[in-house]
Amino acid sequence: MVHPGVPAGSTREFIALARARPGQLNYASSGTGGGVHLALEMFRTMAKLDMVHVPYKGAAQSTTEVLAGQVQMTFLQPAVMLPHARAGKLKVLGVTSLKPLSSWPDAPPIAEAGLPGFEATSWQGVVVPAKTPKPIVDRLHAEIVKALHSKEIEGRLLAEGSVIGGMPPAEFADYIKAEIAKWTRVVTDAGIKVE
Repeated sequence: MVHPGVPAGSTREFIALARARPGQLNYASSGTGGGVHLALEMFRTMAKLDMVHVPYKGAAQSTTEVLAGQVQMTFLQPAVMLPHARAGKLKVLGVTSLKPLSSWPDAPPIAEAGLPGFEATSWQGVVVPAKTPKPIVDRLHAEIVKALHSKEIEGRLLAEGSVIGGMPPAEFADYIKAEIAKWTRVVTDAGIKVE
């Protein structure tokens, strides 16, 4: 998301703009070390950009500052971004998922803008103690997937820009390990320190 005054209509154009103006563009996060900050740092390092991080105390404050044009860009959850984008108060340049969102299909994945493999999504999952019997894990998984795909829940999640998951338990365990490795690299590469 960028303020409408930013002269870029796509992620590629924004990257070109930021490269042409090193150290002059700012990006807002909801706080140092949070998910938005890490995703923005991954974007910045993958695109080889010199931009200034402006951490705020929460998403509401960072969103307000981008809406006011005090900061040029940020990443926002679809549920937060959609009303502002539809009102023309923010421009959507891309999405951080590998596929377009059904709630904003015109926004291409950032990975398609010259940053192959870029993915920064927020996800939720259910875990149980390691020694939980497999039949219980399987039943719990089946019931959660069933609930996620119920008409009421699925419709609500899709409307707010979410993607319905439900990956099998073993695949989810591998996904968690891969996410830990990915974000550890981002923190190390960006030199992010606990404050």
